[in-house]
Amino acid sequence: VLLTFALLMVFLSAACAVSSVVLLLGLWANNRTLLLPWLLSISLTTLLDVIVLFYLTAESEFNPFFAVLFVVDVFIAVLNVYCLLCVCSQ
Repeated sequence: VLLTFALLMVFLSAACAVSSVVLLLGLWANNRTLLLPWLLSISLTTLLDVIVLFYLTAESEFNPFFAVLFVVDVFIAVLNVYCLLCVCSQ
């Protein structure tokens, strides 16, 4: 199961990298349709990140490393949602 999550995360991370370039081009050209690939890829990546977070919380016992990982992961997910809202308002 974790291998599947890891492969999906690698694929979505590559999609985020490519769509970030498209996002910058869309902002530079003031073309809103070029923002949509970034919105989709970041939304899917954040959703998968939250699913993995719940999976790891349910499957593992308490460990200080996982507690730190949980806090950092929640912070990154909140930051992604904030970025999504900023791009949506563009």
